[in-house]
Amino acid sequence: MLMKKLTLPLGLLLPLLLVAGCSDSGDDNPTGSGGSGGNTPALSVADAVADEGATMSFTVTASAAPTSDVTFTASITALSAGASDYTLGSASGTLSAGNSSTTVDVTIANDVVAEASEVFRLVISAPTNATIADGEALGRITPSDGGADISFSGTVQSLVSTWCGACHISTTNGGLNMGAGPTAAGLRAAAGSNGAIISIGQAASSNLYRKTTDTPPFGARMPFGGPYLSTAQQNQIRDWINQGAQDN
Repeated sequence: MLMKKLTLPLGLLLPLLLVAGCSDSGDDNPTGSGGSGGNTPALSVADAVADEGATMSFTVTASAAPTSDVTFTASITALSAGASDYTLGSASGTLSAGNSSTTVDVTIANDVVAEASEVFRLVISAPTNATIADGEALGRITPSDGGADISFSGTVQSLVSTWCGACHISTTNGGLNMGAGPTAAGLRAAAGSNGAIISIGQAASSNLYRKTTDTPPFGARMPFGGPYLSTAQQNQIRDWINQGAQDN
């Protein structure tokens, strides 16, 4: 039995050969505007501490070294009341291709005022060739001219244990449990039915302080039914929060 030879015109055969020689549509090693292998790096910035008169350097880190320059904007906002002893070096920053970190510098003034720690927030945003993983960091200016910080271990821990312990330490009332101890980290992380009890650097927005005053933001003044903290004790909690709610 004779077999017929199947022949295709060259015009039909050439497209089939081209298709057969191509890989699938997924590229195993795509290139992009971000890091190596096309993985766009994510930027994060770490908290920083410096003395008055120094330069505070915030480290901005990329999850992977970018293949092309990354630019971003930087801004600072006050958290502590009256905090203004700092100047942002530049409103923009650059992470050069091939590098995994860079710094944003803030100049700290050294005035003659004997003041305690001040806290501010640095924000990085609007990156090119990158995304933002964690774009906010806290900067704390430590006192170097006689200003005194409120001690957590020496003052605040005892106040919270004495005045809040029965209802909010290792037990929950009103949706709030401050944890065991208490600890500075536990207070910073604690939240009740009305949200976090501490806004670092901002006592005026922190329920831990506001609920001890005679004008609580909601509900009754604490401790419930009194007796209440003295003005001096309230101010110690206020100042500790304004100074950064330190674990000191």
